[in-house]
Amino acid sequence: MPRRCMAVGVGGFTLIEMIMVIVITGIIGLVSTRFISLSVLGWLDTSSRSMWASNASATAEQIIRDIRLALPNSVRRFENNGSSCLELVPVLGSSDYLTLPLGLAGTVMQVVEFPGLRSGDTGYVAVYPVGSEVIYGAAGSEPGSALSSSMATLGLVQNHRQTLVFSQNERFLTDSPQRRVYLVDTPVAYCEDAGGRIWRYRGYGFAADSSQLLPATDATLMLDSLLPGSLEFGLLASGVQRNAVVSVRFTTLRSVRDGNAAGSAGERQSITREVRLLHVP
Repeated sequence: MPRRCMAVGVGGFTLIEMIMVIVITGIIGLVSTRFISLSVLGWLDTSSRSMWASNASATAEQIIRDIRLALPNSVRRFENNGSSCLELVPVLGSSDYLTLPLGLAGTVMQVVEFPGLRSGDTGYVAVYPVGSEVIYGAAGSEPGSALSSSMATLGLVQNHRQTLVFSQNERFLTDSPQRRVYLVDTPVAYCEDAGGRIWRYRGYGFAADSSQLLPATDATLMLDSLLPGSLEFGLLASGVQRNAVVSVRFTTLRSVRDGNAAGSAGERQSITREVRLLHVP
């Protein structure tokens, strides 16, 4: 009986079908890549904006915190090379004194134990700082009469009492009605430079005019995205029925790409803070 041969069909892709699959796969990959890249760029932009806003707020809060902890009547404004500056004296601790070298010079004074401070801590002593002149001094003079010219060291605590030992003879001209004494650090100043940055200066000492004393070597960069010329410090003097008010204003600038990626546009954020000062020396 004769055998019949049966042809078996073999399945496959034609060249046109393969090209269509490659083209469609490429389109899908391109769209997916574009979608992912836009999502990543959006996340990066959101993170950058959040960090930019957080840095500005943190700088403002740091300035306000220093103002709140400043020695009464030590906050003042001045100009440094055309830039606005704010200066203050940080308080390390405060207490009441039992003895004070008043009239006659001495190297030791007795105080009630300083809360939060330990034996061996050092600082300048301020008594009854009723104005910036008695803190920083007059033009061409030493620090004011409310501030010691030398540093003092805290002694051991005995029955909640401590000694303050000066490195040289000191004499205060005015007693404090509340017998209040402050241990303070050297002044701190916040200033803007020409490059749109806010710096925190310290370690330059007491002077009636601090505008020429600010060191470039002892400065901390606080903010580098400032709109040049936007930093303003306001100081409303105290009155009979109100405390003094310090205001801090500045604008930050963030560079962002425009829609055509051919240039850049500035995104701005304005910061305003106010704090009331307790002028009770």
